[in-house]
Amino acid sequence: MKKIIFLLITLLIVFTYACSLSSESSYDNTSVYHASSVSENEFVSQEDISVPEEEEKQEIGEESVIQNITVYPENVTAEAAFAYCLDSHHFAYEKNTDVKINPASITKLLTVLYALEIAPKELVVTVGDELNLLQPYSSVAGIKYGRKYTLEQLIIAMLLPSGNDAAYSVAAGAARYATQQDLSAREAVDWFISNMNDYAVKLGCTDTHFTVPDGLAYEDHYTTSGDLVIIAENALKSEVISKYIALTEFSFTTENGDEHFWKNTNAHLHNDSPYYIECVTGMKTGSLGKYSLLVSAEINEKTYIIGILGASTHNERYENSTVIINALSEAEKVYK
Repeated sequence: MKKIIFLLITLLIVFTYACSLSSESSYDNTSVYHASSVSENEFVSQEDISVPEEEEKQEIGEESVIQNITVYPENVTAEAAFAYCLDSHHFAYEKNTDVKINPASITKLLTVLYALEIAPKELVVTVGDELNLLQPYSSVAGIKYGRKYTLEQLIIAMLLPSGNDAAYSVAAGAARYATQQDLSAREAVDWFISNMNDYAVKLGCTDTHFTVPDGLAYEDHYTTSGDLVIIAENALKSEVISKYIALTEFSFTTENGDEHFWKNTNAHLHNDSPYYIECVTGMKTGSLGKYSLLVSAEINEKTYIIGILGASTHNERYENSTVIINALSEAEKVYK
């Protein structure tokens, strides 16, 4: 009887021990499972932070690449011409771009840029003897001696009707403000031009030298296509310049009751002109014996600067620029 009882007790102990092992094994498995789950969660978290290599390559491959366009339009008869894409920093067309040229009134873009660099657009300028510095046959905007204009109003008079009277008033007024000196007209304009040339160098212009603020000069007044691109790009970045080069006309009345109505000389902007082009956003004309034109245009969401320098006639510069813009538009359609 005792042997049976002892045997039963032994069996009971063995059974209990076996159950205990089974329970521990189950617990260990659960622990391993949870540990695995935590590790996977951490991996997912890392994926959220860093992109896997394959996905990263795919994203890089899907980035839009700016396509360089090169065109070869026929019948561009001006002495020099170019088309430059500001987005890809690429000349899409070039003709004699290394030649130094006289930009005539396109000079006024740099004059305005430097004036805004040294004086606020709200500056009130009293027009003085600087009007006596105007050369014969100057284009004028009707700026009157002794009248008060804001710098911004004078800038509009420079950019739209290409007023040389406004250009000299801007140069003298900005110089007197910057120096805080009562400079004579000659001193003020000379100071402005000297420092404007230094400013052009700071912008990156390496082949530009200007002698007057309006562009009406026949000697030692020059730039190149490459430098004009730099000037144009900075002009487009200016809120004031980009606003007014796009206007077809502007009118206002001074405090003295003088009424001014100015029309933009850029025929590409006027929808009643045979040279109207919708994608043109502005820039500047120039005439000095021959005819020049600098225009900005938005083509296929890219900004192009087109320059026509040294055309024989007023119409020729627009015919040349139209040929180039049409060639760019057709080429861009392929990649649109």
